[in-house]
Amino acid sequence: MNSVTAKRIGIVAGFIILLGSFAVFRILGNMKEPPKRKTVEQATREVEAFEVKNGNVPNFMEVQGTLVAFDKIGIFAEVTGTLKPTGRPFKVGTYYPKGTLLVNVEDTEARLSILSQKSNLLNSITQMMPDLRIDYPESFEQWSTYLNSFNVEEPLKAFPEPKSEQEKLFVASRNIQSQFYSIQSAEERLSKYQLYAPFSGVLTNVSINPGALVRVGQQLGELMKTSEYELEATIPLSELKYIKVGNPVKLFSEDVEGEWQGTVKRISD
Repeated sequence: MNSVTAKRIGIVAGFIILLGSFAVFRILGNMKEPPKRKTVEQATREVEAFEVKNGNVPNFMEVQGTLVAFDKIGIFAEVTGTLKPTGRPFKVGTYYPKGTLLVNVEDTEARLSILSQKSNLLNSITQMMPDLRIDYPESFEQWSTYLNSFNVEEPLKAFPEPKSEQEKLFVASRNIQSQFYSIQSAEERLSKYQLYAPFSGVLTNVSINPGALVRVGQQLGELMKTSEYELEATIPLSELKYIKVGNPVKLFSEDVEGEWQGTVKRISD
């Protein structure tokens, strides 16, 4: 074997050894488990949560306006007479509970006039009875009962119902119906001599004193209700969309202590 052949054999042997080493390395590499990759955990933030509950959110706004009485009436006389004192002084600032006698005008003359008219009516019915007994005996008993219960001091009672058209015309011919309605009108007018407070309130204006003569149509004063007021306020246009008629409101004042409940009654155009 010459030196050239030995050299070639050495090169081939080295190449074979290199291939073998590479093959062994690959086999050993495949047998080794791959390294596990570390899982990166994401950080979790804890927050405080509340259960959602739907409801109305109050809207606060500053308003300015005029506070006026919800009920304020003028007191006018419908009859003529002398103003009499009542249990309370007819003066500005006097408080009158609902139903209290507010105005009392002298009515003696009017009462006597009604008594006179009732006496005339009683006389007319009495004079009618003999003819009624003869012409309409079936109605005599009910008219007799009416006559016996007649009291000039009490309000008039309705006449008995006629049992026929002829009886109705007979009674009308005696001018009894006309007297009856005249007395009813006088009794209604008599009720106007006393005026009672339609609500609890105070007098804010008085134009007459007890003892003075009252004339028909004369204003005697003004009565203002003290339990209900109305606030006429201006609202910015940007806030108007949050307000509806019927919405409840709560009012506070920087000048007066306390709070007041109210309701939106109307919104002007």
